[in-house]
Amino acid sequence: MEKDLKEREVIKHFSHPHPLVLNEDQSDETKEACCNGCLEPLFGPCFSCGECSQFHLHKKCAQAPLQITHSHFHNKDLFRVIDQDEAADEENSKNVESSITNIMEVNKHGDAVKIKHFSHQHCLMLGGKISGDDDDDGEQCDGCVGSILDSFFYYCPECDFILHKACAELPRRKPLWFYQSLSTLSLGDIFRCIKCYRLCSGFFYEGHDSYREEYKFCVRCATISHIHRHERHEHPLFFDFKFWRNCNGCGDTCKDGAYRCKDCPFALNFACITLPKAIGHKSDEHIFKLAFHDRMDDESEEYYCDICEEKRDPNLWFYYCEICDNSAHPKCALGKYPFIKKKTGTTFPYYWLTPHKYDHPLTFFEALYDTCSECDRPCVDVALKCRDPECNYIIHLDHCDG
Repeated sequence: MEKDLKEREVIKHFSHPHPLVLNEDQSDETKEACCNGCLEPLFGPCFSCGECSQFHLHKKCAQAPLQITHSHFHNKDLFRVIDQDEAADEENSKNVESSITNIMEVNKHGDAVKIKHFSHQHCLMLGGKISGDDDDDGEQCDGCVGSILDSFFYYCPECDFILHKACAELPRRKPLWFYQSLSTLSLGDIFRCIKCYRLCSGFFYEGHDSYREEYKFCVRCATISHIHRHERHEHPLFFDFKFWRNCNGCGDTCKDGAYRCKDCPFALNFACITLPKAIGHKSDEHIFKLAFHDRMDDESEEYYCDICEEKRDPNLWFYYCEICDNSAHPKCALGKYPFIKKKTGTTFPYYWLTPHKYDHPLTFFEALYDTCSECDRPCVDVALKCRDPECNYIIHLDHCDG
């Protein structure tokens, strides 16, 4: 019989915030899991997290020394496990705080149904899930800019502000595994994430590194673990800061590291590993799902994007409608600035214009009968205009550098 929890060995490991409990044998749930230290399958005695159930260490990995010497080198401090020290961990635990500043009303199930959130001036109310038939206008979360479909959310009854419940519950301050400093959740107009390099709006984690350089990370990149299991690949992926070869998703060179497999030549950059699994596009009434490669029954066959009608590489990722047999490049299916909520009044920095002809702040607005000041073509749907009411400068999003 399994030992009572009180009799089993419990440790606090520097690599994980929760206590780890020793299991002498693997359960049915952990037989498929891997060690978060060495990435090998679990076997023999292992420590596991009882709170999140997703963190495991072989006993030998958990007990590995934090610093070693090597006979080939004379610098004794060269090889060490890199992480925050105990003092920093204690400081981080004190500073972690909720983004919800006040719970004003709770239902009988204990759910917060009326809250105050740091990111908005009005109270927010808990809403139920929206089905695909109900969400005709494609409502987007103001935090992550993802679709609100099939998710619980908080909405403002006084204006059009809306957040996924999960986004509203993000910690206000948290340490990020790729920077040894505490980061703060903020809400901004438009910024560039320095991991996926996308222009984004909404929530981001910000702070300064050891050189006092400011950084901003979108919530998609900031919330992904350094070890990741992706449905595209059978082995776990871990982030390698020195990886410089090509990404298997888009084919681009990984300039600042990538998630890679230690068992085979497979790697993904931050932009591909955070791509949405399913999206909608005006060219098709059905949902496009992320696909990973085409079956090449005939090597001479050519493959095309059904949106731009240009050739595409069948070995790279694409979006696919199985019902209509339509395929599209990710950039075509996602459209221009998919991670910016094009909300009236949101400021777009002038220095991302192509070319940099204009130095006034621009804002999104609903274009009806307006003409672009750069190409003289009519603007349709959403465009940008100068924030100065006396200026008539208007521009298409296509002229902005993303």
